[in-house]
Amino acid sequence: MAIRKDITTQPVYEFGQAAGKPLEYYSEAFASLDPAEIAERTRVPYDARRRRFTLTIMGAAHTVDWPGAGFGTTDPYTRILILRYLDEGRYIEPIGKYIAYNELPWGNVYNTNFQGRVIMRFLRAFGNDLGAFKSIMEKTRGLKA
Repeated sequence: MAIRKDITTQPVYEFGQAAGKPLEYYSEAFASLDPAEIAERTRVPYDARRRRFTLTIMGAAHTVDWPGAGFGTTDPYTRILILRYLDEGRYIEPIGKYIAYNELPWGNVYNTNFQGRVIMRFLRAFGNDLGAFKSIMEKTRGLKA
């Protein structure tokens, strides 16, 4: 792993290294699991002939090949999230609404990142300008909380 030190002596990871190790870890765990057990536990369809899982996340279709964790997406963070679900997740019946990361099993792992990458950016971008925030949110067609 290529790590540089900056002037504050904090490690500065080369591009992709922040996702590289977790992706490697979850890919290895995924390869060691029984695909039939994964499919049963998660209810993610598995095509045994093609050795491929197919799932949809927020309207986007994704494929994951087993055991090699070949993906139809190149985004490493999406790949990590999918592998975490396939490795450890359990299907739950839909409740008809979106829920926060911290309401999911192991969601607290991602909640801190979500707070920093989304919530804090919204606060910096909009501050107290609720009119601008409302205007942007209406364009997403999301539901008002």
